[in-house]
This record gives sequence, C-alpha cells and structure tokens, in this order.
Amino acid sequence: MRLAQEAGTTSDLAELEERRNAFCRRLSSWVEARNLYIPPTSEEQAIDLASEPLNTADRPPEAVPLGLPSSLPTALHASCPFNLAKIEFRFRLAQAEDALSELRRLLRVTLGLRDYKSKQIGPSQRSGTRARNLIQRCQDKVTRYAGRYRSAHTALLSLDGEGEWKHQLRQLLDTDVRPPGRAGDESEGNRELSWIWLVTPQARMEGASALELSEPLRDNELDNSKWAKCLPYALLTLALVGLRCEWAKSKARVDRWDEEVQLVREEMRRVLAFLEWKACWWDRQREAQLIVSYDIQEGAHAYAAKQAHVNRALAASFEDRWRAELI
Repeated sequence: MRLAQEAGTTSDLAELEERRNAFCRRLSSWVEARNLYIPPTSEEQAIDLASEPLNTADRPPEAVPLGLPSSLPTALHASCPFNLAKIEFRFRLAQAEDALSELRRLLRVTLGLRDYKSKQIGPSQRSGTRARNLIQRCQDKVTRYAGRYRSAHTALLSLDGEGEWKHQLRQLLDTDVRPPGRAGDESEGNRELSWIWLVTPQARMEGASALELSEPLRDNELDNSKWAKCLPYALLTLALVGLRCEWAKSKARVDRWDEEVQLVREEMRRVLAFLEWKACWWDRQREAQLIVSYDIQEGAHAYAAKQAHVNRALAASFEDRWRAELI
C-alpha cells in the first residue's frame, strides 16, 4: 500500500491502521469464498486465517496473496467452476487497458509540468521546489500504474498466453514508459514513439472474443442502446487525441526534410553547371591575344588549358558520384 510507505506522522499511522482493519474484514470474506470455489492444490496455496492471523507486524494484510485462478497452474484453469478463469481474464484485460490509459495520461501531464517548469518558472527557489514536488508525485503515480499494468499482463499470460490480445498489450519495459515528446538527448531524426501510444481500444474486444463467456451478458438494455454503439468510436477518438500533435510535428519534419533533399539536389546541379561554365571560361581565355612575348603567351595558354581540364575532371568526378541522386 502506498500509505504504508508514506506513513510517518501519528495521523498517517492511524489512517493506515483503519484502512488495514477494513481491508482485513473484506479479505476474510474473500478467503472464505476463495477456499469454497477454488480449493487450494497445495499447502503453499492454502490460506488459513485461523492459524495465521492478519494485520500483524510480520504479516500485514496487503502482503497476503489472493490466490486468484491466474496463480494456479495452467492445467487447472479449466477445472475452476463457473468459468472463473475466463471471468478473471476479462477483468484483467480491462485492468491492463485502464492502467495503460491512465499511464498515458500521467505521462502527458508530467511532460506538460516539465515544460512549464523549464519555460515559465524563473529562478524562484520556492516555485521550483513546488514544481519538482508536483512532478515527483506524478512520477510516483506513473510507477504505480506501470506496476499495475505489469501485474495484469502477468496474469493474462497465465490465463491465455497465446491470445490475440498479445498483439496490442505487450510487455512493458522501463524504456517504454516515456512521454510522446522528445527527450533531452534524443534527436528528431532518430526519435520513435513508444508502443504504448499506438494501442487502440480494439484490444479489449479482440481479447474478449478469444475467451468468450459461455453465458451471455445480462446488460441487454445497454447493448441495444444508442450510446453503446457510439462507445467504440468514442474510445478510439480518446486514444488518438494524444497522437494528433505528434503526427503534426512528424508531418512538418517530413516536409522539411523533403525540402532539404530538393535543395541538396539543386545544389549538386548548380555545382556541375558552374564547373562546366568555369571550364568554358578558361577555354575562352586560351583564345585571348596577350600583348606579351611568345614564351609568356604559351605559358598562359597552357595554364588556362590546365584549369579547364581540372574543372571538367571535377565535374566528371562529381557526376559519377551523384548520378543516382541527379537521375
């Protein structure tokens, strides 16, 4: 629990104790239902609250494993009554998508706070400290939701390791948890979006079809309503909102690079044209009559011929190297 890590004052410890007591009551009810519907397959998976009381210094309630179907061996998933493994799969799929959506939102918020801190806040130490504390709180939430997604992903692998959901919900690495903007040491040309910004809400519908419940859902009224028909489009729109700005920036970079390529090709053409003009200019200098002695005149003509040859050789060399680009 996050409060267990932050508890320091008397009020925090009292609030932590109240939450643990409430959680113990709910956990006791859960353990009774769990031992009834999902009998433990080994002594390690058995949860006995009578012999091991909760809310002790050595065993806080948040450290007690729940023993969900995903913690069982794969061969025993089909033996769970009432399709509990499939029900947990649907819940885990929704948990993974919700955690990923919240993770993207927090990353956008963190990116905006960092930009605001670097551009708007001056040398004020008080404002800078408050901004850093706010960014740190957002970063703690990012870490918490990343852990929640990893927990759901691990459960999904245990429940359906070869499902269609794996094409959308991948393994979340530390390098994948990054905002859509450019990092400080990352160039524009080599920047690549993390896969978390390319996930669409279709994963939930595809994954649900892979492990479909045998009993139909009872929300017929919601399924037939006009709002349910618009829900996939609304979810898709929300998923693409974070990518619109990045798409516009990428489109501007592509157009700028195309223009740079055109300018470089035009510069290549002008270099070849200049070298050819310069060679012709030296040829005209050879034909000029100089009022000097014969020896000096021959030397000047030889120098002009040499310079014309040098320019034509440079043009031929450049044309051989740039032939593919110029064509």
